[in-house]
Amino acid sequence: MKKKILILIIILLIISPSFVYANVVYGEYQEFIMNTDKYMEETDTLKREEVKLYNTYEIKKVDLGYKEECINCDTSDYILETVESKEEIPGGIKYQPVGISSSSILTAFSFYDFDEPVKIYEIEVFSGDKKVDYVFMDSNKEIYKNLNDGDRSTYYTLSYGNKIGVFIQSRYLAKDIIINIIGDEIHSKAMYLFQNGPTIVVKNLANHIYFVDDLNFNELKNKYGSINYGFTNGNGQTFESLNPYYKKEIKKYHCYGEEKVILNDYVTEGENLIYDDYITKYNYYTRIKEEISDDVSIDKTSKVTKTTTRMVKTKKVSTTTTKLVGDENNGLDLEENEILQAEPLFNEIVPKEKTSNIKFIVIVILLIITLQIIIFTLHRKK
Repeated sequence: MKKKILILIIILLIISPSFVYANVVYGEYQEFIMNTDKYMEETDTLKREEVKLYNTYEIKKVDLGYKEECINCDTSDYILETVESKEEIPGGIKYQPVGISSSSILTAFSFYDFDEPVKIYEIEVFSGDKKVDYVFMDSNKEIYKNLNDGDRSTYYTLSYGNKIGVFIQSRYLAKDIIINIIGDEIHSKAMYLFQNGPTIVVKNLANHIYFVDDLNFNELKNKYGSINYGFTNGNGQTFESLNPYYKKEIKKYHCYGEEKVILNDYVTEGENLIYDDYITKYNYYTRIKEEISDDVSIDKTSKVTKTTTRMVKTKKVSTTTTKLVGDENNGLDLEENEILQAEPLFNEIVPKEKTSNIKFIVIVILLIITLQIIIFTLHRKK
């Protein structure tokens, strides 16, 4: 029995030095590889972060030129354009030109023999932008006074038998005069008296009347035509009546459109993102892992060896060297430039906690058996 106890003790002494105490310690994660397309699986020392980057765009203004109407425009930037036509223009004004000598000075004018009754509110005379003072001829002063009172709510109805005459109090060149009749459109005969020229009798077919010299007269005649109605002045002279035309001054604004321009600049956040156009990038982080083991064993040469293995993972490419010390000729140096490739080698060299646990259990069982034998032996001696 004593021999059995001795054998068990020797076995325990042989096994117990091979027991390994191992601790695993992790450090903080640090940047390793950032913004890469490469996909790598996560490990206990490698963490992966997925990042989506979205394409971007900008809105660019496109010059559309000057237009009367548009959605986007600069109201402070515009041009004025005059449109003329023999046909009626919506929103346009109908003009009646009258041909004269360029040096003629207008002194008076009258309208009579109206084609149909018309309602007149005001008669205005301008020389350029200046309003010209006038009076009605003596016989018409009281009848037509409402037509020069500035009140557009008062009016007078003129028909075929009526005649309205206006005397201009100052002298103005006829080419600078504009006559503006506010009311129904009048169709009648018109007589114009000049200080230094013959009296002209023509057909009037519009409410905005102005005077043109020979050059402009011929130009308008070619564009819109003329008619000699055979109206005579006191000297038996007849004159061509220019046809009226429509004119409209249009304000055109500087317009622009909007064009979406793809920038192909991918970002994680911001404005003008295209959410259905993105790329995926990966950020990787590593952390230090230390497995510290104290393994005291007796080899064939009876030399006591202590092996400590450490593995470190950092942002930069690391070098891991693991060395087993025993016989001088059996020394082993392992070096890897890639961190991820070093881990399998590390796992082979460092004893695992699982192996240590099995040994620990075996030792505990043997100790229990030994204790039972000793107790049994002592009991028998008694």
